[in-house]
Amino acid sequence: MLRKKRKKPVKDRTLILQEEQVVLAQERTASSFMRTGLAFVTAGIILMNAFSDNYVTVIFGWMLIGVGIVLLIQYAFRLSKYGRRIRKLDKKVNG
Repeated sequence: MLRKKRKKPVKDRTLILQEEQVVLAQERTASSFMRTGLAFVTAGIILMNAFSDNYVTVIFGWMLIGVGIVLLIQYAFRLSKYGRRIRKLDKKVNG
């Protein structure tokens, strides 16, 4: 007597795929925050180079660069976390 391989229930697979969609949406959000951080760094550099004679502008430029770097670092860690979650979910779906 031959036994058929048991497939995972469709319900579980759909739940996993829905969770993957949520993680991918979070990944897109993290990518947009990284773009925002890069824009802050760029704006700070431009301000410092364009108005280097005004100390207030230079300080504001450094603040923009600092905020941008914090955003870049924070969301780079989140992106790596989302990548690990996606790989884990893929293993559940594909076996």
